[in-house]
Amino acid sequence: MRTMNGREYSLCLLDTNIVSEILKSQTTLGKKFVVYSLAQKAIPCISIWTILELRKASELYKKFLEFFSVMPFFLIKDPTQIFNNEIDCYPDSSKVDPLQWAFTYINDDPRGKLNNFMDELFNFPAVREAENLWGGKWREDALKSILSLKPNFKPKGNYYTARDAIRFLQEGVPQYVITQRPEWFKMLLENDKAIDINAFPSVKSSFYSVFYRFYAENRTPELQDVFDILITNVTPYMDIVITEKFQAEIFKKVKRRDKSFFHLDIETVKMLR
Repeated sequence: MRTMNGREYSLCLLDTNIVSEILKSQTTLGKKFVVYSLAQKAIPCISIWTILELRKASELYKKFLEFFSVMPFFLIKDPTQIFNNEIDCYPDSSKVDPLQWAFTYINDDPRGKLNNFMDELFNFPAVREAENLWGGKWREDALKSILSLKPNFKPKGNYYTARDAIRFLQEGVPQYVITQRPEWFKMLLENDKAIDINAFPSVKSSFYSVFYRFYAENRTPELQDVFDILITNVTPYMDIVITEKFQAEIFKKVKRRDKSFFHLDIETVKMLR
């Protein structure tokens, strides 16, 4: 929840497919989403990765600027920022702020005007370079890297179960933390402490998505999987998530077993139809 002007609002994560659907059908889904947001006192939260995808389709990006220039929303931090915040706040992840910037038409700060912010943002050479890389083959490389790990993690029985998911996190999350922040881990060891994986909800969310997408399900991996994992890592810090059906089913499975997700309301675009 986020308190603004003395009122509490729910944080509602929208994945790229949902944002795209809303923009393509503003007279129907768009209006229903506005009504839903008002009823739930929810403010949509959008990833920079979603905006990068929208910018690949000029007409859709134009609709994004028009719709969200009058519809308040939060830009959320990217996975690296959130992970570093979790390190800084360790072991209390409740202190992590997942929000990067608030956009609203009533904001007196000119940087809070969507058009102004986006023009300025995408004029930075580093951001332009990141946008160019976004269209490259990094997703193919990331997917190959994830799949290469699968032979090293076998189920305890004949097939993967929820217990294997927990084991996957217990083994994988500490390895990820150590790889990303070895100097921090060294300091932890010097104080004779072990890594508490529950202090890294965003990393856990990503690992759950990897497990249920690439291990537990007999499905063909897609490049979109990498993108979905990037966007949904922030989910434990949200109150509501509206996502595609498959990812929603993953979160429902996780919600039954992991307290980091107990509070989460999980919806799909079907809710707006």
